[in-house]
Amino acid sequence: MINELSINLQGLLEKNVKKLAKESKFVTRNSKLSGEKFAKGLIFGWQNNPDSTLSNLKQSLETFGVNVSEQALNKRFSAESAKFIELLLNQAMSILTRTSKVSSGILTKLSDLKVYDSSIITLPVELIEHWTGTGGNKGSKSNSAIKLSVCLSLNNRNWNVGKY
Repeated sequence: MINELSINLQGLLEKNVKKLAKESKFVTRNSKLSGEKFAKGLIFGWQNNPDSTLSNLKQSLETFGVNVSEQALNKRFSAESAKFIELLLNQAMSILTRTSKVSSGILTKLSDLKVYDSSIITLPVELIEHWTGTGGNKGSKSNSAIKLSVCLSLNNRNWNVGKY
């Protein structure tokens, strides 16, 4: 299962990402910051440090051969890049739910195994009008944030986003 999932996700980041970047209008012309490199830079940058700054993400992009200023990178965070990442995440979740069921060891004795996760994602303060922080109202000085809760059923490969 892990090998199959890894191969499929790698394919997403190497093949399908170009189509998704164009579909979302994140990429409208050839540029040194392609959809593939942008996605990999963010994924590995935030995987390494969930609180990465623009400087950290810039360094992550440099490992993929992209040298952009922090200001240029900051300009790429837009409605189009949000749509691109949303499409990419949807494709990744589709791959995850299509991957073979776990069929070994103690897991075969269970009727189902559900994995729950809930994360708070801090957003720039400029987005407070749309997403208030976890500690206050729109008028407060708290950061803007999104709380994301996910449940994945390993038996039937379904996943749900919401409150659990």
